[in-house]
Amino acid sequence: MTTIDNIEDFLRIVREDEALRSAVRRELLTEELLELPARVASMSKTQDSILETQNSILKEIADLRQTQNEILKDIGGLRQTQDAMLETQNFLLETQNSILERLGSVEGDTKQNIVHIGDLKGLFMERSARDDAPVITSDMGLRWLKTLERGEVVMMADEAQRSGLTAGISRHNMRTFRRADLVIEAVNSDGDTQYVAVEISYTADGRDTERATRHAEYITRFTGVPAYAAIASVHIDNRIEDALTEDSPQPLGVDHEAKVFWSRLPELESPN
Repeated sequence: MTTIDNIEDFLRIVREDEALRSAVRRELLTEELLELPARVASMSKTQDSILETQNSILKEIADLRQTQNEILKDIGGLRQTQDAMLETQNFLLETQNSILERLGSVEGDTKQNIVHIGDLKGLFMERSARDDAPVITSDMGLRWLKTLERGEVVMMADEAQRSGLTAGISRHNMRTFRRADLVIEAVNSDGDTQYVAVEISYTADGRDTERATRHAEYITRFTGVPAYAAIASVHIDNRIEDALTEDSPQPLGVDHEAKVFWSRLPELESPN
């Protein structure tokens, strides 16, 4: 039997006897203190897990930051591309505006040239018709006497106005008559004086036939002499074909339903 004489003997026995040491520990320590090592070990394990998780999170954050930096870099590149596209777009708009401005200038020049060409054609037609006045009357079965000057036509209109023969005729129509394209004095086969009111155009249309007819009626009204209506043109509007004739015309003083005589003018030749 082991004798315990002092505290040292007791401590030595406790150190040597595991079962005794556990019994003493249970007697001296509370349940919480006994479980403390296990809890510390568990907490240490939990802390390690937390640290591991934290490190994983930190790594993910670092990855996210790297991704963010790459995205920002891409955005910077996109902005540069966008700026380049905007610059290109502005250049294209400026180029388009310049082209439209040039086209507008070309269109204006083209319209002006068309007007000039029309004026030249008109002058050619008038010159050709005046030169052809004897031919026109001959084709109508008449003999040319003279082509009235503008002053003679105006005198005819003014004399009719003084005599009260222009009643009911508008001022516009009288002004148009004074500026009639061509008025020819001729005689028929019986030697009777006749007049021919001619409208000159490159392509004759309904307005030309109406004006020629109206002027012929005015001449008959003002002079008491039968007058013919005629047009001199290179081409005609298809819509007036039924109102035209190229032979055996009748003066309006005899037949108010008479057709308008069409004298074909030669085409304007282009220079070589």
